[in-house]
Amino acid sequence: MKKIAVIGAGAWGSALAIHLANNGNDVTIYSHEDDVISELQRKRKNSRYFPNHLFPKQLAAKSIKDFDPSIDYLLNVVPTQYVRDFYTNNIDLKNISVINCSKGIEIKSLKTLSSVFIDELGVDPHNYAVLTGPSHAEEVVEKKPTTVVCASYDLDNANSIQKIFSNNHFRAYTSNDIRACEIGGALKNVIAIASGIVDGLNMGDNTKAALMTRGLAEITRLGVAYGADENSFAGLSGLGDLIVTCYSGFSRNRKVGELLAKGISLSEINDTYEFVAEGVPTSKAVIALAATVNVEMPISNEINEILFNNKSPYDAVKDLMTRSFTSE
Repeated sequence: MKKIAVIGAGAWGSALAIHLANNGNDVTIYSHEDDVISELQRKRKNSRYFPNHLFPKQLAAKSIKDFDPSIDYLLNVVPTQYVRDFYTNNIDLKNISVINCSKGIEIKSLKTLSSVFIDELGVDPHNYAVLTGPSHAEEVVEKKPTTVVCASYDLDNANSIQKIFSNNHFRAYTSNDIRACEIGGALKNVIAIASGIVDGLNMGDNTKAALMTRGLAEITRLGVAYGADENSFAGLSGLGDLIVTCYSGFSRNRKVGELLAKGISLSEINDTYEFVAEGVPTSKAVIALAATVNVEMPISNEINEILFNNKSPYDAVKDLMTRSFTSE
């Protein structure tokens, strides 16, 4: 049994907390929202996301103001763009083992979260890991078979985390390719927005297959340019996560794409829907990141144009289809 803090009581944080508690660990989920903590303590459920799932008895809920640092692991589920400020203002991470479960690239620094946690927030590289893969929260709480990958610079750390998470319906693999896991996990959300546009415009299976294939190609190009192993992108953090995010009805990024295809602007989406779609800020960051290593990202570029420069989805598709001829 391990003592684990889950920081963030959204859908993914709640699902992971439930899963780890059911695995016999001593788990506390922390939130800055007093109403969420109150409901978790009184009713033992998070009705916003999982109204039909009670929290296990061994799962506690507390305000972030009452954070207890005497833990074995901290699971970060704070959205990427808020990570730096949140921990700077709330938790000293220097002696804490962190498992990052958020995906994205920080816009203001163009850093992946391993760099933010290690270089900026003082986490020991041997105490850092990333958990990623095709794992929608809604299916994890239903105990549907799920596989993920846990990557760490220290494989002993990854192996320990693998044992904490794994059971007969949730299987964790290990890796030391943190860069591939981060790039794959971040950029698949951008391609998922494009996938939602394809679905919203009823463009069909040929288009979607082409989008995902070429999307994986540009994800891999950028990852390799930043030191990742090309083969890693054929795994769970690359191809696996891309498939589930592009096809699933649970995908918030895919939903954004569908809404854009219907002519709804990003500002209207932000005003109407409460969910966080990490692919939106990531699409802006990835263009700048790719420019630093001279990597072409045509799909990501078109999504950025649609989101922030009011480009028509139809025009974006036309421009992709009429690019200069090249080999695969």
